Amino acid sequence: MKHFLLVILSIFCCKSFATIEDQCNFKNGVHGKIFELNIKTSFHGQYKFEFCQSKSETYLSVTTTKIETIDSEDTLLEIKKLKEIEVSEQKLIKIMNMLEIALRYNKYDDVIGIDGSTWCLETQQGNTYSKACFFSPIGSSKERGLQGVELLGKYMWQLAGLEKQIQLY
Repeated sequence: MKHFLLVILSIFCCKSFATIEDQCNFKNGVHGKIFELNIKTSFHGQYKFEFCQSKSETYLSVTTTKIETIDSEDTLLEIKKLKEIEVSEQKLIKIMNMLEIALRYNKYDDVIGIDGSTWCLETQQGNTYSKACFFSPIGSSKERGLQGVELLGKYMWQLAGLEKQIQLY
């Protein structure tokens, strides 16, 4: 019985110390990750945007991953940075509207390439899970039926302040 109580207490203790990142990884009908947008570029790293809701706040978690050479022997180092941005009620409404439009993407888009970027939009709403990836939607999004994806990506990029560092492609 003592062991059982100890296990129960440890579960509750661990739950109370869960980080925002942990809450964003948990998906359910009310709280957790609303969507994830991954943009992987050929030359400038990878950018992961996780739009999340907890009981008390709505926020955007941005993880940037860059690969750098650290010596003359071409040793590579992966550098990750995490940034969390609190989202106001007004921005929440705007983002949810953009997401709804983005989810109307052209599921038949078959453009591929070598140099550019790959954008993957993943969401779970209720029992419906979807993930779709697109090659470099900027510039040809209208013709390809990806305008909503492009607008959502550009807005995430702007919220994260990345437009000052690198042009989105």
